[in-house]
Amino acid sequence: MKTVYLAGPSSDVSFEEGIQWRNYSIIKLKKSGIIGISPSIEIEERELKRSILEWLDKYVPQEQEDITPENILHVTTCDAFLINFLNAKKASIKSIAEFGWADVSHRPIITII
Repeated sequence: MKTVYLAGPSSDVSFEEGIQWRNYSIIKLKKSGIIGISPSIEIEERELKRSILEWLDKYVPQEQEDITPENILHVTTCDAFLINFLNAKKASIKSIAEFGWADVSHRPIITII
């Protein structure tokens, strides 16, 4: 099944605003057989998480430290990356870093502005 990572600002919006569009997107994508992945989804593979953490400590700049191993895993393995800046007051560093990870991983990027 195809997957789309749902990125977007969270620091300058309320929790409800940050999650509402993601939940809507997950429902709409599911109708087309596509899984929408929210940054808050946990994964159970702890070994993978540990190896990603070690890699993060070595290679990821400090300003990206709030990006979890799960975020990087989902961004670099999804079939497409959707980033929503609609109504955002500013772009968060985390969202821009995720955008960069998607680009480096050659993921198709869909930007909503």
